[in-house]
Amino acid sequence: MASVVEPPGDASVDEGAKCVPGADADEETGRAFVLWWLRGHEMSQTIATMERESARKADASLKSARSKTKAELINLFEMGESEKFFPLFQQHTGQQHDQRPQNQLRNLDFSLHLYFALFPLHPSTKGRNMVGTTETMDAFKRFLERHGSADLNPDFLAYFALPYVPNPEKHPSFAPLFQDSWVTQLRRQLESFLCDMFQLSGEDNNNMANHLDDTEAVTAVLVPLLDAEFSGVPVPHARLVDIYQQVKRMLPNDYNPPKLTAVRTSLGSTSRSAFSRTTAAQVPLDYRKIIGDLLVQPDSVRCQLLLALNARICNARSSEQRSAIIDTFTLNDLLGLNMKKSVLAGLLGKNASPQVKEATIRLMNSITSSWAGRDYFVAAAAVAVPLALDVMRCEKGDTRCRQQALAALQKLSLRRAAQSVMIELRVVEWLLGLLQHHATLCPYTLEYATALLLNLSLRKAGRERCEASQVDALQLMKSLLTSDDTQVRLYTNGVLYSLLERPRLRARAQQTGLRDTLSRLLSSRRTEIVDKQQFEYLLRQMDSRVHNAAAKLEPRSTTHS
Repeated sequence: MASVVEPPGDASVDEGAKCVPGADADEETGRAFVLWWLRGHEMSQTIATMERESARKADASLKSARSKTKAELINLFEMGESEKFFPLFQQHTGQQHDQRPQNQLRNLDFSLHLYFALFPLHPSTKGRNMVGTTETMDAFKRFLERHGSADLNPDFLAYFALPYVPNPEKHPSFAPLFQDSWVTQLRRQLESFLCDMFQLSGEDNNNMANHLDDTEAVTAVLVPLLDAEFSGVPVPHARLVDIYQQVKRMLPNDYNPPKLTAVRTSLGSTSRSAFSRTTAAQVPLDYRKIIGDLLVQPDSVRCQLLLALNARICNARSSEQRSAIIDTFTLNDLLGLNMKKSVLAGLLGKNASPQVKEATIRLMNSITSSWAGRDYFVAAAAVAVPLALDVMRCEKGDTRCRQQALAALQKLSLRRAAQSVMIELRVVEWLLGLLQHHATLCPYTLEYATALLLNLSLRKAGRERCEASQVDALQLMKSLLTSDDTQVRLYTNGVLYSLLERPRLRARAQQTGLRDTLSRLLSSRRTEIVDKQQFEYLLRQMDSRVHNAAAKLEPRSTTHS
């Protein structure tokens, strides 16, 4: 007679009986009780068979999950989405840390960062997403600052100058990087590395019909590509062929699919003609009708029209084309700044919906990214600046709309006429109040707010406003000297340099211990060289009776959609 065995508790599930990833608690409990019953009846052969099947299923599920992760990483690589690629890549390379040859991983990691830095410029990837060159080069520069050149392949050292070279695609030193073969080779290296890391053989990786779950891996890659295609983003033909072949292997042998060229032609006749960014940017517009619609159409129509106009700028294929589009907008007085009944006043007025206001501010921010665009608004600064200020001040919280208004105003603050209006309308006081809560602000807001304050503090009237403000401007700036954001520290140093021209503020700085703070930061090993130079200037400024005017500094003028 079989001996009595106690039913298992939650912690007594045998290793072989553990559920595979994705199974729920009921399945795990059921398997545990089946094993308990089999053990009670001494069915050792059945138990062994069940444990082998459980292990096989767990192994198949693990391979499926790894295959899907690999497919996702390759897709993010193809589409240039570095912000999603690197966290996922580092998550899995960290899990496999002890098993990977570190020099191979370091060199691949450097090449991948180099690839994403060049993504907007490379002939084989240009235009696949909305990322800008300034953004990718800044990310590459931060990567270089974090990791340095230790233990790197000496061949990579030449690329440390890349962020500082204008038009690198035309520089002979970087010519090999702009060949299609470099991208193809890097993709193969990445695939080989991932297969090795995930222990995927060629058969595991390519024969997706082995497991039904692998269908999700194809879907995870195919859906973003289709979405990109219908949004007018070019998708590499080789990439479509690769996915097409994967899907084809999953179909029955007697299935006769349409030719890929026919499918692509069909897509081209619908999506490309309707949504192509290049085509949309070149089609002439009836500006008289557009201005009329912005005045009288319902908010829903006006909002869609504004977003389309902004997309026309953001989707330009080059900076020259973007500038040409903005020039056309301003020459045709798109926002009616020269009309008796200002279109902009109607779009940002009290009766406009929040959606229309945000779409208008987005367009305004995009237009002010060019010299001609700033000229357009500054010529009507008495109208445009107060309207944008009202939107910025009325927003509750650090919203996208407030961020866009702040960015537009910062770009306009490069012009004296706009500065005068802002100072008169107490923007300095508003900024000081905002920056008191700098710990709660997003990097975008913090960077543009400090940049705007810097430009206004370059004016005597702006410095007087800082001195008379109820907020202690010196203490506030001192608290921002240790910000994690390099640009914020740069603008903060500039504001301090301007404020220390005021004798009363200079005396106040001596009382508040600014000298001690600067000296401590100057001697810290963690302080970057550029910051140390700025701190030295500030200390000399505190000691000197002769003070020179600070130079204007303009932050990255990335166009935001």
